[in-house]
Amino acid sequence: MLSMASDAKVKRTKLLIINADDFGYGSERNKGIVESYQRGSITCASLIVNGMAATEAASLAKTYGIPIGLHLNLTEGYPVHTALHTSTLVDKNGAFHDRFAFRRAMERKLLDTDELYTEVSAQIEKFQSLAGHRPLYVDGHQHVQVMKGMREVFAQALSRYGVTHTRLPVEDLSFCSWMEDSTLKLYENVVQDALEARGIFQKHGLRFTDGFVGMKTMGSDLTLPRLQKSIECAFNSSPLRSKSAKTSSLTQESNAPTTSQENLFTVELMVHPGYPSPADGGGCGHGPDDFSKSMDRKHEMDVLMDRSLHKFFRNSGIILGSFCDLIQQPSLQECAEKAHSSCQKCDPLSDPTVINGPDKYN
Repeated sequence: MLSMASDAKVKRTKLLIINADDFGYGSERNKGIVESYQRGSITCASLIVNGMAATEAASLAKTYGIPIGLHLNLTEGYPVHTALHTSTLVDKNGAFHDRFAFRRAMERKLLDTDELYTEVSAQIEKFQSLAGHRPLYVDGHQHVQVMKGMREVFAQALSRYGVTHTRLPVEDLSFCSWMEDSTLKLYENVVQDALEARGIFQKHGLRFTDGFVGMKTMGSDLTLPRLQKSIECAFNSSPLRSKSAKTSSLTQESNAPTTSQENLFTVELMVHPGYPSPADGGGCGHGPDDFSKSMDRKHEMDVLMDRSLHKFFRNSGIILGSFCDLIQQPSLQECAEKAHSSCQKCDPLSDPTVINGPDKYN
């Protein structure tokens, strides 16, 4: 539901989708995502169906009305399709190759594309079984969906199941001095992969937001000033809308809009809220990773719940919405009408019932 005030003088309607990854990874993650949704800090979540708490997460999504998509996972835990526990997709222990081994195997064409297609299909079908509907969108754990060799398989599978929206992680990395060189290089590779995947996705009718933010503001790297600047830059100079990009990492030309309307400008913010996982809780079959056990997840929650962030949204004329709003293709008039709603709808944090009401997650 659209929920943020917009400046009537703004020529373009600015829609921000705040999408929480890894729903279903563990009960602590689920609790944090539900609380974040109730506080108006996220607008949708991506369900990781081979996560230890995926069934719980799907039930919570139904209870609290959280719009959810699929967080396709091919690099952590075990395949959903049991026949693939002995396949090119897994190591000697039957677990998925990690993200680096997966990329190397894709580059060397060591992964069977039929097996990849089977697993993508199995995860979509498991999502449908858990949620009771097809995914509103599908993104990728550790951005596997844009990797070379994976793009075509991914797009074909989504097309088969009638999924129309995905994530294209093309982010401006020109200002991120706080990041280590190795991490920056990793994210630059993701951006390049995404630029190369764009045409394939469009060929199969997949749509994605005009801008993306989230890689350079993960975990402890997330601060209010960095987040605000990143969002402003994404709305003001998206490489997927402009005909010529100004930064070296964003150099692909674009002549066609990525969303349904020319005057509706959309940005996805990828976030990872949650509470720290215990050493023996959560994960995708062999325990949680270090990021999940750290306080970084809780740190993201705290920043996203800061009242000044919601004030920034209002002052910037940014409307909060979810992928539902793109799929339903709301008119600009509807966006404007919903934007100028009551103060409580404009700022969920101003309504005490959102925080302390009877629906609070226990």
